[in-house]
Amino acid sequence: MASVINLLNIERIVLGGGVMDAGELIRETSRESPAPSFSTLFRSHQILAATLGADASAIGAALLARDAQLS
Repeated sequence: MASVINLLNIERIVLGGGVMDAGELIRETSRESPAPSFSTLFRSHQILAATLGADASAIGAALLARDAQLS
């Protein structure tokens, strides 16, 4: 994640899917583990859990199909 933040200069990472069953453990580990050279990057960025849970892929597919019909 540190490399992605550094490369793309993003402000927020949203983690989802089965990985987030571990919830806060994943987020805390992600915040604590960057190399010292990346530590300042991690202080100014958010690492969040996705809110759609297991339904995220189905919702995304439905919205994609809807948008394809509208265009």
